[in-house]
Amino acid sequence: MGVPTDWASFLAAAKALKKIGVYGYVTAAASSNSAYGTHTLAAFMINNGGGMFDEQGNADCMYDRNVEAVEYLLELVKGGYVDPGSASYVDTDVYTELKNGKAGMALANPTIPQECGTDPVHGDLVVMSPIKGPHGDVGTIQYLKNYQMYTKTPSIAGSEKFMIWWNELFAGKKGFFAQGITAAVPVRKSVIALPEIQADPQLVKIIKEWVPVAKPESARYPAHLLRPGHGRQRHGHGPVHPVDPGGEDHGDGRPADPAKRDPELRRLLQGVIAEADAAPPSRSIVVCGTARSFAS
Repeated sequence: MGVPTDWASFLAAAKALKKIGVYGYVTAAASSNSAYGTHTLAAFMINNGGGMFDEQGNADCMYDRNVEAVEYLLELVKGGYVDPGSASYVDTDVYTELKNGKAGMALANPTIPQECGTDPVHGDLVVMSPIKGPHGDVGTIQYLKNYQMYTKTPSIAGSEKFMIWWNELFAGKKGFFAQGITAAVPVRKSVIALPEIQADPQLVKIIKEWVPVAKPESARYPAHLLRPGHGRQRHGHGPVHPVDPGGEDHGDGRPADPAKRDPELRRLLQGVIAEADAAPPSRSIVVCGTARSFAS
């Protein structure tokens, strides 16, 4: 049995694993602390050309491609191919089941080999290539760790200093990525080029194959509408505005005088935007993100 390349071969692999007493798939859906279960739903919907919103940005959970994805997952469950404990598992339970050989495939973070105690270079837990949906679609769910600043914050200068410090904490030469202590996927070329990142073939595969096809839950919503100032929300502290090297928000989508922005932060943001290898359509600062990928 080869590595699955589409939904049909994914189901076939699950059936083959069941014959040897191994669940084809495991996830963690405990309401207490895990999102793997809901991410599984979102990933398969997007992998089938679906998404939670229609082309106009309206909620459209019952879109036929979404329904088809859920029905496929139900087929896996009814066939006994999904570990029944998944309904109450937390993340560490998923790692335990994979490590003990009780489950064969999972959708999880890029550090899943390390979480399971295996070597990402020589271990037997590896990242699959993106699979195709029944209509030929390819994709997975993506969540970005965006950072936003507020126009009515009592300390804009403090927010800017924090952003500079936080970026260095993650993407600096001695930051989390360089130390290998973050489960996030880097999207900046300078971080991707770090020896510590390049030494992990599973992470490199995610960056090369999964990040380019990863989409948000609004996957069907035209990307050109996802721009700064469009569809902003209020959270009690004034309009949300993506961190932008152009300066403070006037409230109507126009940036203020760039000279008002902290010079160091301006240089940082301009560098991030210039070197972002897989950044979203908006101009929010992206230090890291997560693309959900399959491991088997």
